Amino acid sequence: GEGEGEGEGEGEGEGEGEDAEGEGEGAEGEGEGEGEGEGEGEGEGEGEGEGEGEGEGEGEGEVVSITRSLGQPSDALASYLMDPAAGAWNLFGGASVPLGRREDPLSGTGVSYHTALRFSDLPLPPGAEILTATVRWWPTNEVDSNHPLLLNVWAEAADDSTPLDPTSYERGRPDQRLRSLAFVERMVVRCNRDCEGTGPDDCECLPVWDYACWQRVQDCWDRDRPYDFPKELATLVQETVDRPGWNAGGAITFLFVNAAGDAEEFARYRESRSITAWDEQQPARRPQLTVTYRQP
Repeated sequence: GEGEGEGEGEGEGEGEGEDAEGEGEGAEGEGEGEGEGEGEGEGEGEGEGEGEGEGEGEGEGEVVSITRSLGQPSDALASYLMDPAAGAWNLFGGASVPLGRREDPLSGTGVSYHTALRFSDLPLPPGAEILTATVRWWPTNEVDSNHPLLLNVWAEAADDSTPLDPTSYERGRPDQRLRSLAFVERMVVRCNRDCEGTGPDDCECLPVWDYACWQRVQDCWDRDRPYDFPKELATLVQETVDRPGWNAGGAITFLFVNAAGDAEEFARYRESRSITAWDEQQPARRPQLTVTYRQP
């Protein structure tokens, strides 16, 4: 089940460290966000940090693909500002983690979840050219399309991302991690596969924006189907691999943060969704990172 910490810690306020320099990669408005991905099967990389790779150890210029899942229970963690007046933060971890924002039914407002996914033992050599980088996860709830998510995505700006700590409320939280210059801005989480018809076997359709599609109606957020995040994360991985201190075998943490801010957006992009994190019973449903790169 979801592990919720109850401790308090001193925070700098929501979104600490958000003032990353540089331009955002691929600003996306609402209605975009289609990508590719079959979304079938249990996925690769089953087990504790295990994964698969093709062509590892090949010569100069060879193209290599690797997949890694979470390596330890703490590799998925979310923080949120529990008490703004006191600057107290709370943490979620365990079998699932939330995405989006935490709504306060009394005030009608909400605070952002800062959700971190850490992938370790990445055999990306310094100087590698990152061709593609994608993340797959499994939803643990159903949410209709009336409340899509609006997310910003960064990589942690670190040579080798240190492990997350679900017991530390004062330092090292996801919201406190430094962020990459490159990021995916205001990504609308919605359907990322073409489909028409009325059932799961009717999946050869156009156009993707047709809301008659059964997957569009469900927003492709189905606990029985994996969700392939439809935006490329290659620029985030490339920035990390290009850091002077990066070495093959290092770790990268991705930070998924609610991007909906004002009252109008809050009404549209409200509530949260949840994904499988460290599920002991279903290791194949833990989040996975797949990277294709060219050897230097």
